[in-house]
Amino acid sequence: MDRHYQTPDKKHGGPKELLKWAEKARDFKEGRRFLCIRMLMMKGLKTSVNEAAEDFGVSVRTVNKWLRQWNEGGKEGLKTTPRRGRPQKFNLEREKRIRELIEKQKESKTRLTIKGIHGFLKE
Repeated sequence: MDRHYQTPDKKHGGPKELLKWAEKARDFKEGRRFLCIRMLMMKGLKTSVNEAAEDFGVSVRTVNKWLRQWNEGGKEGLKTTPRRGRPQKFNLEREKRIRELIEKQKESKTRLTIKGIHGFLKE
C-alpha cells in the first residue's frame, strides 16, 4: 500500500516558482529535485512518494530526503552544493580554448590530435 509520508510545504514557494527554478537550475539533478517537489505539490494526496520515486528514477528514500530538505530549507535546501575533494580542472575557460583550437584547425585544414590539445591547454 502506497503512503504519502510528507507533503511539500508551500510557504517556500508554489508550483510556478518551482518550475522557474527548475528551468534555471545549475544542472540536471538540481532541476529534477525542483520538479519532483512540484509534482508532489500539484498532485497533493493523489500521489505517493513511491510514484514520484518511480517517475523520477530515484529511490523512495531519496524523494523523502528531498521533501525534508524542501520543508526545512526551501529553494536553498534543494540547490546543488559544492562537494569535497579535488576541484574540477576542466572549466568553461578551457572549453572555450578547445573550441578556439578546433575552429583554427578547421580553417587551416590540419589534423587535430590529443597531444596537440594537451599542449594547447598547458599554455
